[in-house]
Formats: sequence, structure tokens, C-alpha cells
Amino acid sequence: MKGLRWGGFLAFIVIWGAGGIIWFFVIDSLIEKGIETAGTKVVGARVELDGADLSLFPLGLILKGLQITDPDVPMNNAVEVSKVSMTMSGLQLLMQKTIIDQMLIDGVQLDTPREFSGAISNKSTDNKSILSNNKSVTTKKEDKSFRLPSFEIPDVREIFLKEDLQSLKLVDVIRSDIISAENKWKQRISELPDKNKFKTYQERIKKLKSKKKGGILGIVGGASDLLSLQKEIRQDLNLIKGAKQDLGNEVKTLKSQAEAISKAPTEDIRRLKEKYALTSGGLSNISRTLFGNKISDWIEKGLYWYEKTQPYLKTKGDQKGKVKVVKPLRGRGLNVHYSINQPLPDFLIKTTQVSFAVPDGNFSGQVMNITAEQDVTGLPMTFDFSGERIKNLKSVKITGSVNRVNPAQAKDQANFQVQGYEIRDQHLSKNPQFPITLKRSLVDFEVNTELQDQALNVTLSAQLQEVQISAGKPESKQIAKAFASALSDVKAFTLNSTISGTFKDYKVNLSSDLDQILKKAVQRQAEAEADKFEAKLKTAIAKKLEGPLGDIKSKLEGFNTPITQLTERLNLGNDLLKSVPGKDSNKLKLPF
Repeated sequence: MKGLRWGGFLAFIVIWGAGGIIWFFVIDSLIEKGIETAGTKVVGARVELDGADLSLFPLGLILKGLQITDPDVPMNNAVEVSKVSMTMSGLQLLMQKTIIDQMLIDGVQLDTPREFSGAISNKSTDNKSILSNNKSVTTKKEDKSFRLPSFEIPDVREIFLKEDLQSLKLVDVIRSDIISAENKWKQRISELPDKNKFKTYQERIKKLKSKKKGGILGIVGGASDLLSLQKEIRQDLNLIKGAKQDLGNEVKTLKSQAEAISKAPTEDIRRLKEKYALTSGGLSNISRTLFGNKISDWIEKGLYWYEKTQPYLKTKGDQKGKVKVVKPLRGRGLNVHYSINQPLPDFLIKTTQVSFAVPDGNFSGQVMNITAEQDVTGLPMTFDFSGERIKNLKSVKITGSVNRVNPAQAKDQANFQVQGYEIRDQHLSKNPQFPITLKRSLVDFEVNTELQDQALNVTLSAQLQEVQISAGKPESKQIAKAFASALSDVKAFTLNSTISGTFKDYKVNLSSDLDQILKKAVQRQAEAEADKFEAKLKTAIAKKLEGPLGDIKSKLEGFNTPITQLTERLNLGNDLLKSVPGKDSNKLKLPF
């Protein structure tokens, strides 16, 4: 070929040939290294690839043997993937838009063990995982030891050591009132006219009788003394009568209080029986006792993993209010983006097909519209997974969405439907005194979850069939055996729960027809035990009150003495009044 510069042509061929050889041998390892380096920096723990393969026609990428270490458990992989393949638009890539039309993720496994630690050494604060900085849900295990309602009624003597009896308190009050009344009446009676006073009146009467012998003047003078004497005696008698009446009323009041003590043990027995005896009311929410902690654990684990995904769910719209102005470097140029009819985000995976590695079955699904710019696409990320004939599980379906189209009104939703999930050897109570194990059950359940900002709203409904429960120990006492028998007879029940609140402060409400099943089954036995306990309480309280009540009775009988004293003084005064000569002034006769 005339005019062809063979030297330049050969140089061109050599350069492009060398470039192709470098591409063929180097580009894949560069991609592999880049993914491992960038992934490790983002996760905060080792990310590893077995290999990467980039193709140009069509433009695509295949990743093999992807392992992402759990930064909190370096000896475990959070995710392990056998193969990731994707195809993308080369034209959009030239416009600095990474648009992946389809991604296939095959052989996904969660929480798999590693051969060596995936922790990274000498990591600085700047390189720490966003996940570790953003965790708000702790995985620290709390002591949630299971406690059933007590089947053993404590010894009555032990109860009396820590319980105050209202009966004894009343005894102390009445005893104090009686002692106060005794002292008061002892003082008051000492101030009333006594035998000595009436003896004085008797002496005056003798003098009046002697005045009658002094003639008319003695009679006239005696009449005045007579009226004065009668008045004094009557005044003293009125004082004694009033005191006797007051004393009688006070003794009557004290006796009424003493009678109230006989009713006080009834209230003590009712209160102690309600507190210590096993009643049907103690079984009103046994389902919460059996399943409440399990559901709380599931919620905590779910929130923990949800929090881990949050850094990857954030959109650019979440950075509202943070405007970053970038001044272009002089001479470097500036990319100018003109408005287009259908704007595209910088990164988008339109469709992601995922298959999970599960025992004896198929579990797969797809995720649509993965992007950090939902406000650009106007579409939320949605997911839909299902599986059938999986080991210990008939079918499962998981659907939901992550909606950040309007970052100010972010909302995430998920629905879980599971049928024929087989539970085996699930410990509901590890209490050595009364172990409970769900040996087997087939469960159908549905969970609806909604998360908006920090607000949490979850509903769960479950139906358990073919239930087999073992409970208690052979040496358990009668009431525990009755409860264990009731549990073993349960073949099916329903369970409903609602969880509401915030991530850090949520409330679990749980109900089940299991409560009524167990309540009816053990009610008769519980009532019989409660009656025995009541009889023991009656005997013990009566024995405790025997001495104090006898003391009170004796003290009340002691008031008979002052009453007798007052009666004797009244009789003495009345007799004196009768002996006064001419005591009736209207019948007083003068000799003229």
C-alpha cells in the first residue's frame, strides 16, 4: 500500500495489542481488588471476592464467591453469595450514569461461619463502619428468666413473718383505748362523791333529827337545812348517774370495737388468700408469660438487622438542608446537565433477581428499583420473595416496600405469610422447677410491619395446630401436675400480638385462647388448694388472736368494778335521801 507508514501502523498494532493483553490479564483483578477495598471501607470489616469477570459485549460483570463479614461478629459472614451477575447500559455509563438493567444474585446465605476473622486492623475512626456508629438496638442478652405463677403456697408461719395482720393492729388500738379509758375513769371516779361524803350527809341527818326536839324554832331552822341537804344529795346523785351513764356508753363503744376484731380476720384471710393462693386469676395471661419474651427477642433481632440496613436505604433526599457548593477547578471544565423528559439517577438497579441457598427447597424473589435517588425516579424500592416445600416449612411469602420518594414522609412496610412452619423442641420455660417444652407444632402465621420515622407498628396472628407440649416434672406437687396435665392436653390454640411504640421503647400486647383453656383446666384444683390455704389461715390467725382477745375481754370485764362502785354509791345516796326527815317539803307540817 503506497503511502502507508508501516512503522507507525506496527506501533499502533503493538500498542493496542499490548492494551488488549493488559485488559485480558489485569482488568478483572483490578475490579476484584477495587470491590474488596471499597466494600471493606464501607462495611468496616473484610469484604472478599473469589473472582471478577468483566465483559464488554454486552457490557456486564460477574462476581464470584462474595463474602461480607459481620463487623460485630468477625468470625461470621453477614452475607455470603455464590454468584452475582449483571448487565448494564454502556451508553448511560458514558453519561456517568450507572444503570443496571438486571442483576442476578445466586446462592445467598446469611450468618455463615468464616474460617478466619474478618476484622480489619488499624482502622481509623474515619474508616469505621457506618453500621457500628449507627446501631441503636443493642444485642446484649438480658436476663429474662421465665417465671410461672407460683404453684407452692408458702408456709403460714413464713407469711406472718413478712405480713402485718390488720386484726392485730386493731387489737393494739383497742388495748390502747381500754388502758386510756381505765386511767381516765380511775381519775374521774376518785373525784365523785364517795362513802365518806355520804357518811358526812348521814351525820348531818342525825343533827337535823335532833333539832326537832328544840321546839318550834328548831323545827323552822331545820327545814332550811333540810332543803339544802336534799339539794346537795340530789346534785351528787346526778353526778354519779351521769358518770355511770358515760361509763356505760364508753364500755359499749369499746365492746363494739372488740366485736369488730372478730370480723377483721375475714379481711386478713381474703387479702392473704388473694396474694398467696393460686387462683384462676393467676392464669389470666399465661400466654404472655410463655411467649412474651420470645416475641420481644424476635422484635429486637428484627430491629437490629433493620438498623444495619439503614445506611444503605438512605437517599440523597435525606440530606435535605445540607447544601454543598463545589467550585469547579479552573481549566478543568464542568459537566453541564440539561433537563430531560425522563431524568435518571446516578445509580439504579432496575431488577434484582435473588435466590437463597436453603435446605431442601427453593426460596427466591426480586427487588425492584434499587437506588439512593427515589425522589428522581418517583418509585419506591419494592421486594417480593417466596418459597415452597422448604424443610420444616410448607410455604413462605415476603412482600414490602422501602418508600423514600418523599424523604420527609419515609415509610417502610413488610408483610410475612408463613404456612406449615414446623416447630420442634422449643423451650418455653427453662425453669428447673417447672420446665415447659413445645415438642412439636405446625404454625401458620402472618406478620404486618410498618415503620415510619421511629414509629413502630406490628401485628402478628398465629394458629398452632398438632400441638405437643411437655411440662413439669414427675415429682411435682398436685397443683403443678394439674397444670402440666392441662398443657399436655392442648392440641391447638391461637396467638395474637400487637407491638407499638418506638424502636427504643415499644410495648408488646399479647393474647391467646390458651389462657382460657388453661384457666378452666386448673381452676377446680386451684380452688381446692385455695380452700385448704384459707382453712390454715383461719386456724393460724385465730391462734394468734386468742391471747390478745382474751386480754381485751378481761380488761373490758374489769370495767364491771367501777360500774359496781357507782351503783353502790347511787344506792347509798338514794337510801340517805329516803332517810331525810320530811324530805318532801310539801308534806312538812308545823304545829300551828
